[in-house]
Amino acid sequence: MRVAAITHVPFEGLSLLKNYLDQNRLHLKEFPLYLDSELPKIDEFDWLIIMGGPMSIYDDHLYPYLSSERNLILNAIQQKKIVTGICLGAQFIADALGKRVFKNPHKEIGWHDIILTPEVQKILEIEHRILKAFHWHGDTFDLPENAIPIGSSEATACQGFIYEDRVLSLQFHVEMQQKEIEIIYENCAEEVVNGKYITPLNSFLPDDEIWEMNQGILFRLLNFISRQENNK
Repeated sequence: MRVAAITHVPFEGLSLLKNYLDQNRLHLKEFPLYLDSELPKIDEFDWLIIMGGPMSIYDDHLYPYLSSERNLILNAIQQKKIVTGICLGAQFIADALGKRVFKNPHKEIGWHDIILTPEVQKILEIEHRILKAFHWHGDTFDLPENAIPIGSSEATACQGFIYEDRVLSLQFHVEMQQKEIEIIYENCAEEVVNGKYITPLNSFLPDDEIWEMNQGILFRLLNFISRQENNK
């Protein structure tokens, strides 16, 4: 399987997603738009991954490639490709499916609880409903019709969804490890202001169980949309 991964900034990379792809021996090609990479062509991949970034999906005046990126994502979904979006990438997917992307009432930065839906608990084959996950977003989106909701938090009603069992949209960051979290705090320090759902670096230190739960949920979701079986 050929995987194309779009990255928008150097400090929001694939991290655990790459571990998953490597373990399943999937062929990965990265397209770093911050290095003026071209977008992948629709016939070059079976699975499209869109990562995060500090921009809005509608900042076309600052990032001229965003319009073409939106068209590519829509085309990939229409052609029944596997598609995965994290944070900004999740917002792109919601937009492609015709839902509005808008400013969340609260920015959500740091470690916050997500209440998983019964539907996604069944898909993941897990009993626990609470996921402690890392967040960094100011925008959010409405749930597309016929999509399976992932869950919600106090700050954000829609934390992601699964669409047609092959499109995965995650507003939160289960792919990041501690080093990536430290780097995003360093690069986006101006966003860490007083706020109800904004917490500074190291205000919460996850233990091994939380890291393992985050990776396990990510890998199970990827298994589900890609039909891989090695990482349950």
